[in-house]
Amino acid sequence: MAARRLTSRVAVVDEDRCKPNKCGQECRRSCPVVKIDLTFRVVGSIALISEELCIGCGICVKKCPFGAITIINLPKELDKDTTHRFGQNSFKLHRLPVPIPGQVLGLVGINGIGKSTALNILAGQIKPNLGRYDEAVHVQMDGHGIGNDISWHEWSQSGEVTSQQ
Repeated sequence: MAARRLTSRVAVVDEDRCKPNKCGQECRRSCPVVKIDLTFRVVGSIALISEELCIGCGICVKKCPFGAITIINLPKELDKDTTHRFGQNSFKLHRLPVPIPGQVLGLVGINGIGKSTALNILAGQIKPNLGRYDEAVHVQMDGHGIGNDISWHEWSQSGEVTSQQ
């Protein structure tokens, strides 16, 4: 099996704003990689951008008349710490805050950075998929946290999660 190239960017397509049947697909026509017919296709009712082939030029972001595309360039080290991802071209959460017993944990930040998603994972309402949204990944969660009956603090120190494919 060939090694998969790690992506250094996330392409986010807002499903509510993307209207490929109404816009003439300016993003597709302006993308330099698509001109060699590699990265863009319409799946269902939204555009799909291949993050592995995207060069991060941002032309599609500027050309989209509905403002539906966002390209976020990431540092390489964040590629290995993905906690949860909802799907291709959607939100990606890296790492989790670590609650320590007897202390207050506060999450502060701008809208859309994953505060609610992180809290839902900590509360057990969302099971993290470790970024593997297209595979059947089972992450064992219990009242003490993720893994084989270890606490969040122990889990954060070990940096490991028990997962099965």
